[in-house]
Amino acid sequence: MMTLVDPTGKASDYDWNPNPPNPAYGGKIIQMIHLMGRYSPFTIQEFNDGDVYSGASTWYSVFPSWNHWPTSQIDSSSRNSSFSDRAAHSSISHLFWPLSGQQRGDVPYQEKTLMEGMTDKPASSLVSLANSWLHAPPLETISDCRSQGYDQTQRAYVLSATGPAPSFRITASAQNPIVNLCFVVKNWNCEDSAQLQIDSKAEGAGPSFRQGIVRDPNGRATLVVWLQRQGTDPVTFTLHGAKPDLENQHSMTWATNPQPVANTTDVTMTATAHPGIGNEYWFERVGGGGDTSGWQSAPVYTDFALPANTEVAYRVKARDAYFAETNWSPGQGQDNRASAGNVEPGRRRGQNN
Repeated sequence: MMTLVDPTGKASDYDWNPNPPNPAYGGKIIQMIHLMGRYSPFTIQEFNDGDVYSGASTWYSVFPSWNHWPTSQIDSSSRNSSFSDRAAHSSISHLFWPLSGQQRGDVPYQEKTLMEGMTDKPASSLVSLANSWLHAPPLETISDCRSQGYDQTQRAYVLSATGPAPSFRITASAQNPIVNLCFVVKNWNCEDSAQLQIDSKAEGAGPSFRQGIVRDPNGRATLVVWLQRQGTDPVTFTLHGAKPDLENQHSMTWATNPQPVANTTDVTMTATAHPGIGNEYWFERVGGGGDTSGWQSAPVYTDFALPANTEVAYRVKARDAYFAETNWSPGQGQDNRASAGNVEPGRRRGQNN
């Protein structure tokens, strides 16, 4: 049997008796597949579509099962499995959900995120967990830290220390609950354990408060904290003991000014690579709408399919691995403008600056 759950906790059950079902995946956030053992696997994401595998039924089951390569080291593509003499697998469902990120240019990629786990609890009981990940409570920095907010891929809030006692507030609510917490504090820059305060009250180490130190690519110590905690009320955390290494940031400049790509309405530009590891760049089309890059690792950005016969302007800034940002490059002047497409004689260019 399979259960799908929507954001309100309403559960819909489906079974394969006598034939595979036709579930409605749109608007669901939890899928659970019920197995014979104590624990059943679940998947969490905001699904926009999906289906169950309904092909290759065998004489012994409505679930297709195979033990072909690589389980069998022979030419055995699509060989059905009907005995338990070797490992086998089955296909139950296909899930579809939106991209969580993408980057174009010289280093293109797409990202999708998915939470998977095992539980002995009912599928509808996972709604708070799902909302704590899909709609994590916002983080508000208070002192001695910067933050990029919540990182779904790590299921953690990522911060960078700028002083000895990073302090921040998680603004939880019924719609954005807390279900356990993880903090990754970059630039902790020492091997000392953190002394934790929760709403100004000291929290001792134990099963519900664990921490450790890892090294980042620059060799600096990063603090990782895990807390077993649930709630729907705002709460403030302070971590004492950081010894951050602070560096000055400077203005960002152009390595290659925005230039139109030949015979297209695309514009490509390159920023000056800022020294350090883990740099990111933000290219912004100045004024009048249009596309910006968002934070990306590549110092090259192409703005695609701009309106023809227009002139557009851009600016760029960078940040290092510890979220320290440069100033914007100059937002005015001919050096950051480019024409999109051919401009007809006598036709005025629209300027975004």
